[in-house]
Amino acid sequence: MPDKSLRRLMKRFMGLSVVAVMLTALGVSTAIPASAAPALWGTVVGTNEDGRLEVFAFGLDDTLYANFQLPSGGWNGWQARARIPDGVVTQGPIVRSNKDGRMEVFAGTADGRLYHMWQLAANGGWSGWAQLGKWNLMTGLSVTTNKDGRIEVLLSDGADLWSVFQTSATPGTSWSSLNLGRPTTTFLINGPVASAQNDGGRLEAFAVGCGIASPYGCGIPAIYHKWQLAPGGAWSGWAPMEHCNETTLATIAAAKNEDGRLELVAIMPTNNVYRGDFCHMWQLSTGGWSGFDNRGNGEIDTTAPVAIANNDDGRIEAFTVRVDGVIQHMWQTAKNGGWSGWDRLGTFTGFTRSGLGVGRNKDGRLEVVATRGDGQPYHIWQTAKNGGWSDWAPLEAG
Repeated sequence: MPDKSLRRLMKRFMGLSVVAVMLTALGVSTAIPASAAPALWGTVVGTNEDGRLEVFAFGLDDTLYANFQLPSGGWNGWQARARIPDGVVTQGPIVRSNKDGRMEVFAGTADGRLYHMWQLAANGGWSGWAQLGKWNLMTGLSVTTNKDGRIEVLLSDGADLWSVFQTSATPGTSWSSLNLGRPTTTFLINGPVASAQNDGGRLEAFAVGCGIASPYGCGIPAIYHKWQLAPGGAWSGWAPMEHCNETTLATIAAAKNEDGRLELVAIMPTNNVYRGDFCHMWQLSTGGWSGFDNRGNGEIDTTAPVAIANNDDGRIEAFTVRVDGVIQHMWQTAKNGGWSGWDRLGTFTGFTRSGLGVGRNKDGRLEVVATRGDGQPYHIWQTAKNGGWSDWAPLEAG
């Protein structure tokens, strides 16, 4: 399997640098307007306790920036939070909410450092970065929430899956860690990680890895999963999941149906390592999992993130970046049901692999944030909950 940290570094810079070089060659200035954001990557969307959305992204120097909705409407404009003190960020940012409504942001570095920063009060200011631990490296990172409100981080260190969790849901709590191991001694967890909370409150973790085929590399990657035996409790052993096709695995993500059943999404490269299909499988109401269903397309940028959210009525909606710079989406046509085909989202193009996130407004409308080739974030939103969409607009102040 390719080195995931290297792939993340490539994802981070390729989408921005190629466009910048082209513009410079044409004599077009690449200077950032005063009203615009700095060049950003890794956009994600969180929700304040009062329902206002807040968007986070890294600058090229690993400073975290944020832009949030104002109580009076509109957006505040981009503000620098803090710079990661050591290492090069390759994982995150990921944002989750504590039990008391305070948001917390997580990020990982290529040399295995796990960092977090948090709101000091609900809807309020922020701490600086603090290191939660260090491993030899970090190849995957996912964050979810236990039934009792405690945040839990799942990360892969190139060999094993680790759990890093809050010891209580009380503000200022301490953290602990647990090695969740690997399926066998010759199978390395060295790819992306996903996680979600089952209907009964038990966490489930999904991890990509490969068997050691020789001293020089891995065999065909596979997805394994394990789950808590009781909410917040001990974990099961590892169990394999099916393949969508016999190739590498670029991205995995977990979603939750309206009835509580989980759904796993995997982006599988086709005949080109940078072009992929959208595959998904789901928990059956009778227990266990379905096989993979390939929703096709073949034009998904396999180095780009996938953004998934639930509509106000519970239907899952997925968003991906195409290799031609278009954002596309697909949605369940009924809650817990089948899926539409792919449809273009908005009229703009020029979006890159460097950032894609989605959140849900207080009134139930989804809002998507994506980054174009100059590193500038744009947003698009549903004009009514569960309904149609606006067109893209720069995500700036106002």
